[in-house]
Amino acid sequence: MKRTEKNEIRRKNKIYRIKVFFGSIFTFIFLSLILYTGLTVVDKTNRSVLLLEDTAFLRYNEIEKDFYEIIFCGDKYSFNTTELNNFINNTKNETKNSLEYINNTVENQRKQLGKIVSKIYENNQ
Repeated sequence: MKRTEKNEIRRKNKIYRIKVFFGSIFTFIFLSLILYTGLTVVDKTNRSVLLLEDTAFLRYNEIEKDFYEIIFCGDKYSFNTTELNNFINNTKNETKNSLEYINNTVENQRKQLGKIVSKIYENNQ
């Protein structure tokens, strides 16, 4: 198999993977939209049949400066934004540290593999 044929096959595989990736993202967004719309319609009809006052499917209220309440399908969830921001920042830092560790490990392995390949190449000549 010629080099040009191999490159053509790699290019087609890359294009196929890109199409599958974007197709998957589009499908996920579309299904999420259908799910949200369905939940909204069902919740609204149930609330109108049961004559409930609160007709919101998804809503939030600011109780205090950093304290919010989310109402989802009639259930109330309260949270503090400062605690949430701290959690998000800690998660970002942990993820960044993990990615740096993985990147350094891969780079070291690549360097070691390069040394081994160069030794094998030198021994064969």
